[in-house]
Amino acid sequence: MIKINLLPHKKIKQVDKAVMKLQAIVIGVIVLVVFGVGYGTVHVYSKKSALTKKAADTRQRLAVLKEKAAEAEGYEKSRLEVQQKLKTIQELNKRRIPMTPLLNGINAAITQDVWLTALSVKGPEFSVEGIASDSRKNAQAFADALQALPTFSKVKMGDIKDISTGNKERYSFKLTGKLAGYEDLPAAAAPAPAPANKPAPKKK
Repeated sequence: MIKINLLPHKKIKQVDKAVMKLQAIVIGVIVLVVFGVGYGTVHVYSKKSALTKKAADTRQRLAVLKEKAAEAEGYEKSRLEVQQKLKTIQELNKRRIPMTPLLNGINAAITQDVWLTALSVKGPEFSVEGIASDSRKNAQAFADALQALPTFSKVKMGDIKDISTGNKERYSFKLTGKLAGYEDLPAAAAPAPAPANKPAPKKK
């Protein structure tokens, strides 16, 4: 088959140029689209990676902050417990009943006609058991002497019993009182001391 080009030579060149120009435009558009898509994909992945890393860092910081918050809460709880214990100890120290004034007062009031068989203390209150010789008045005189001292208050004599044997007059007694200037302690806060004994006096 024989092809005969009937178009003028100039027309053929113009068509070829137009086709090449169109091809260049299409290729350029394709390149731009591919470049844009590629850039967008890379940007999205890069941003996603940055956000993922930031989220991981945030979670890690949050875990550290939670741990520190728990430690701080524990320290605060321990501090409050220690403060409460110190406050309780200080309060008990303020209200603690020293035995020295009690024993010194009893020693100042006692006479050779009276000796003690037991002493108990509960807070500022105390009770004394003893024996008086010769007369009931000796036991009462001991109670009156305690009441006269500024160390004591509300001294009361209980029953005085005659426990005389043979020709020896003996009277047992029990009195109660309170150390002046001291508040009552909580129950079981002050343990009872060992009984204070005094040897029996020699017969006159």
